[in-house]
Amino acid sequence: NECLWILVQFDELYKVTGDDKYASFVTSQANILANDTGVNIVMMRSIESRELAIAYGLTKDNSLLQESVKRLGNANSLLEKQTTVYSYNGNAYKLHSCWTQLAKLELYRVTQNTTYLSEVENFITKYNIPESIVLSKLMSDIQP
Repeated sequence: NECLWILVQFDELYKVTGDDKYASFVTSQANILANDTGVNIVMMRSIESRELAIAYGLTKDNSLLQESVKRLGNANSLLEKQTTVYSYNGNAYKLHSCWTQLAKLELYRVTQNTTYLSEVENFITKYNIPESIVLSKLMSDIQP
């Protein structure tokens, strides 16, 4: 899994084309991913969670869902240790917090568990858009 988001991209190919070879690729790679310990950082655990949720959506294999939820939990734990990059009204936004939100949205899409959707909506509602756009631009300008 050296290409980030590759399973997301292949899932999109499957949705657009309906070609089962893309769905087969997603599920075969997700099974490998589920048994891989990977890198223990927020971004990677969140991406893995999202990819496993996608595979669950295609297969309804509960072991993939369980692994997705486990990796999201791990990402959330790691997130607590991340640097705060933005605070507004007492809400601290941590480095890489957006990645966990993407995983939660995918989990909501495939399970319809409204807890995931509520958490994402809560995150977005507390985010001050005008100020954060300026901050995001500044942060993107300093990236290599």
